[in-house]
Amino acid sequence: MGKGNKIKKGAIILFIVIIILITGVVLAHKFLNMQEVKEKAQEIIKNEPKQTSPRIFNYNSKERPVAVMLDNNTNAWPHSNINNTYLIYEMEVEGGESRLMALFKDKQDVVKQVGPIRSARHYFLDYAMENDVLYAHIGQSPKAESDLKTLKMPDINGQLYDTLKPRNEQNEKEFWREKSKVRPHNAYTSIKNLFNIAKDPKVKYAIESTVKPSFKYSIDKEIELTGEDVLDATKVTGKYNNNNKTVFEYDKEKKEYTKTSKGKLQKDEASGEVYTIKNLIVLNAPTSDLTDPEHKGRKDVKTVGTLEGYYITNGKAIKIKATKDSRQGKTKYTDLKGNEIEVNDGRTYIMIVPMDEKIVVEGEDSAKGSVKETVKEEPKKAKKTR
Repeated sequence: MGKGNKIKKGAIILFIVIIILITGVVLAHKFLNMQEVKEKAQEIIKNEPKQTSPRIFNYNSKERPVAVMLDNNTNAWPHSNINNTYLIYEMEVEGGESRLMALFKDKQDVVKQVGPIRSARHYFLDYAMENDVLYAHIGQSPKAESDLKTLKMPDINGQLYDTLKPRNEQNEKEFWREKSKVRPHNAYTSIKNLFNIAKDPKVKYAIESTVKPSFKYSIDKEIELTGEDVLDATKVTGKYNNNNKTVFEYDKEKKEYTKTSKGKLQKDEASGEVYTIKNLIVLNAPTSDLTDPEHKGRKDVKTVGTLEGYYITNGKAIKIKATKDSRQGKTKYTDLKGNEIEVNDGRTYIMIVPMDEKIVVEGEDSAKGSVKETVKEEPKKAKKTR
């Protein structure tokens, strides 16, 4: 090989080496930049507020909420898909019982069975209207029947769709009966079926809504109640009578409350999981006997005006007022200074009990020891109206 060829070959090798070195430097620089970006991203994630409870629904969704009246007799338990609700109201009905109105949103493809379903009572309509829901039930009291027509509610009465038989997959609008429970505590439907009924040309209810949720939800940060007026709330008790008492107990690890009614821990029939609550509101309301044509001892619960009670979340409680200026009007929940409360992103439960039943809040405060508070020192009994 000539001297010229050797020089040429050496130059080529040197060129290749230089290219490799340059490439290595460039790659190393990019790698370092990527590491820096990665570290910065991890730092941002680390410093972001943690979402400790799942988002209850898509806040940008226009899908109309659905409210379903749930049977709360022990023969109806457990309730199906209550862990897929975003809001539940509980109020007294006749015979010492209470009933639930469970609200769902964006759950058509998730909640394939909801129930057991029972009949409507007129005072539940006040909260149904402020949430702009499709209102589902099976039957109604005389007063509820009148109000459903007068108030022009988007009413889905399951009596018109009840097959009285086990589920028929071919029927997209049906209410069905589960053999595992006895009538009348065994009626079910699905959220998709309710929307199919609403879209029926003979019904034509709006399936979209622009009405905002009843509460101001905190999505980006966890609400922790602080201040001099804040109470420890590891155990909260509300009742309608001595045989119908509910105890909510705080789970420190999950930062949620469990619900035990009539001595039984409440679970979700669909999943088998314990029913848990992020936000708890317990209120006293004037309650009286109502005379209707059926003379079954039905009740009237006053929702319009100002009710007093507690907002409870994350093991703490504050006293609040719930003000509603009309049956259709939206309830405003404020602290005792008049500030609208902000609630955590998660399932909310509103229990409304009679004026003559105390709401008991208990907890362990390191400075005060055991604490037990009631909403009123001497609650006055509501006058009966006939």
